[in-house]
Amino acid sequence: MKNFFIIGAPKTGTTLLARLIDSHPDIACTTELFPFHVVGGKRKASPNFKNKLVDHGLTDMMLTRNFHPCSTEMLSRVVKENIKDNSYVKEVMTALFDLFGKNCRAKIVGDKFPWYIGFIDDMLEMFPDAKYIYTVRDPRAVYNSAKHFLRAGRANQIVNMMLRYDEKIEKQLEWGNFYTLQYEDFFCDFDSEMEWLCNFLDASKYPLNTKAKPLYPARFKHMPNVLKPLDPSIIDKWKTKMTPKEIKHINKISKKFMEKYGYEN
Repeated sequence: MKNFFIIGAPKTGTTLLARLIDSHPDIACTTELFPFHVVGGKRKASPNFKNKLVDHGLTDMMLTRNFHPCSTEMLSRVVKENIKDNSYVKEVMTALFDLFGKNCRAKIVGDKFPWYIGFIDDMLEMFPDAKYIYTVRDPRAVYNSAKHFLRAGRANQIVNMMLRYDEKIEKQLEWGNFYTLQYEDFFCDFDSEMEWLCNFLDASKYPLNTKAKPLYPARFKHMPNVLKPLDPSIIDKWKTKMTPKEIKHINKISKKFMEKYGYEN
């Protein structure tokens, strides 16, 4: 089974992209099923990892019956212990992908998780043959979205995170298994962009249906807006929601990034 990963800073459209390509009959995308975070200096799964499994239809009974390399005891370990062995994490992730793909009858399975870039070297060690889709977005729209869902101080941190991430993986973006997708292209050139994505993922050409109800919709419950029809007006919403001072600040710190991706400053 082929694998892919959607990476990028928060608020750059990783969840929306996961929802869009998940509508392809041969593709299934989990949402933030990554089994380890850095918690207290230790690498282990987030406390709600098992709840995430249930949101994806992966119940304890199903795991016990179907997991060959990955028992419920094995999954409990990734929540409690400091996992240092990448081969162990790969075994867990591969087993989860295989079972989820089987449930969805998909040939290509991936996961979206903004924090993958922080572990990009580990990811490339574990999944060197996987495809990586990197999302970027107008920094002002990122700030406005983050401010709406979080707060102004946190929004500024997320913009700076996006800028750091972009520098961190600049070399990898030139590799053949990396694809950069700008958030705005979801709305401006949807059919063409989705065709490119299908080709990149080695999936058959298929009209993606954003209105189709996904299997296991609970996996998108943290971002219910992605289940709604695409709204092009969201692209420029920052122009009326941000203050001139905020716009000036983001323009200043993001100048290099905006020039790189063609965002008008």
